[in-house]
Amino acid sequence: MNLEEVQPTFWYPDSGASEHMTPDPSTLTSHTPYSGSSQVIVADGTLLPIKYIGSSTLSTTSKPLLLKNLLYVSSLTKTLLSIQRLCDDNNCFIHFTDSSFLVKDMKTRTTLLHCNNSGSLYPLRVAPSSSSSLDLP
Repeated sequence: MNLEEVQPTFWYPDSGASEHMTPDPSTLTSHTPYSGSSQVIVADGTLLPIKYIGSSTLSTTSKPLLLKNLLYVSSLTKTLLSIQRLCDDNNCFIHFTDSSFLVKDMKTRTTLLHCNNSGSLYPLRVAPSSSSSLDLP
């Protein structure tokens, strides 16, 4: 996959995800092959192999949000943003309303990210990282 062809990514906040996960290699700014035995279990019980583990960032108007231990799982259909990992790694908190999703800085209470809902989901539109140069199989 050539990253020059990649369109913006939608991240879906997931309170049940233990890690950030993506089927889109353009979201990774660094990676190493995954050598563990763990797999991702999806809602229907299917086990999906983890191919790489890496990191990324989400740009905000105030500070970048770090996404550590981002799992590359090529057979996923959505890019998932682990609420717990996001908050733990970035000293932030999440505020859901009936129509939006907000990420706020824990100390300043400044809104870092905002997205509106689309039905029952909150797709967060993110442009591919300009520093990403990965070409994964």
